[in-house]
Amino acid sequence: MATNLDIITEAYQLANITNDREVLNSRQSSKGLTFLNDMMIDWQEDGIELGYYRQTLLNDTFPVEDKYFRGVKYNLSLGIAGANGVVAPEETRRIAGITFDRLAKATIDVVDTKFNHMPTGGRSGFNVETG
Repeated sequence: MATNLDIITEAYQLANITNDREVLNSRQSSKGLTFLNDMMIDWQEDGIELGYYRQTLLNDTFPVEDKYFRGVKYNLSLGIAGANGVVAPEETRRIAGITFDRLAKATIDVVDTKFNHMPTGGRSGFNVETG
């Protein structure tokens, strides 16, 4: 199981702000947790439900299923890059887009768009389902 700090550390690496031999300083860790909470809460408000709840401790287990880690890390890296005045590498941006689309498709409920509950148009004969 990954911790919040594991997710944040890899996001900094994906943004090319740190490398795999560096340890995040306290400011980076703290800001990373803020970005993580903000992003995940924004996603929830947009209907992307991953079971996440606001995190306060870096060493707590990241409360999302492992299958979603990649999408979270890559998308978090974009926010971290922007906040640090850099542009994430093209490959990171590409994967962030792909994984976000997959997360959205896997978690957003599709609303039934049938119109059979609507009136058919009375005398005109117009039917909203058939035109």
